[in-house]
Amino acid sequence: MKRKRFAEVAAVSSILYIGILLLASCTAPRPRPVLQHGDLLFNVGRDGAVTQAIARATSTGEDIPYTHVGIVEIDGSDTSVIEAISRGVVRTPLREFLERAACADGHPLVTAGRVRPEYRRLVPQAVRWAASRIGAPYDSTFLSGNRAYYCSELVYEAFQQAAGREVFRSKPMTFRDLSTGEFPRGWVDYFASRGVEIPEGEPGTNPADMSRDPAVELIHHYFTPAAPEHENPTDK
Repeated sequence: MKRKRFAEVAAVSSILYIGILLLASCTAPRPRPVLQHGDLLFNVGRDGAVTQAIARATSTGEDIPYTHVGIVEIDGSDTSVIEAISRGVVRTPLREFLERAACADGHPLVTAGRVRPEYRRLVPQAVRWAASRIGAPYDSTFLSGNRAYYCSELVYEAFQQAAGREVFRSKPMTFRDLSTGEFPRGWVDYFASRGVEIPEGEPGTNPADMSRDPAVELIHHYFTPAAPEHENPTDK
């Protein structure tokens, strides 16, 4: 009985410890990449019902459940991120963007991506287009063609406008928990509060899928990814 009680306490303690790691400030030093104009920054947002719902609906297997993405803008010595957040499309200093992410062992859960060489000629025009949308409202209903933008929609549209065709793939959106097939309570409450139906099956994008898109190469993790369960890091 004592062993069972100890195991229960240990399990609860582990969960609390993980929660503290994810919510703590990102203060541990770690080498930072040399970002380029037009790079994409994917992150895992801090705890929240909608963030959890996005993660459950877009993560599979060992993939990191990125819940947000923005475009790097470099102007002289200033590095910012153009992003669509709840208050609309904004320009955010890089430091602020990193500090807003969830953390693990003091490192921000942020990954830098770069479009592959065949698309890099599109970067200047894509960033200019994204910057021209600063001040546009957030697309809270996740529908296209309404001159409002959610995070991955802004990135998708920026490169589509620059190329004159689709660069990142869109696909029918799902808001269901991939493990249960049900709509998470976060999404149910979110869309109910806006008086609209969940746009299940409508074309769209999400940060997790975009991070795996063939047009993107992930170039740097600001944190240390965990090794897959089947891989022994010492066997190298």
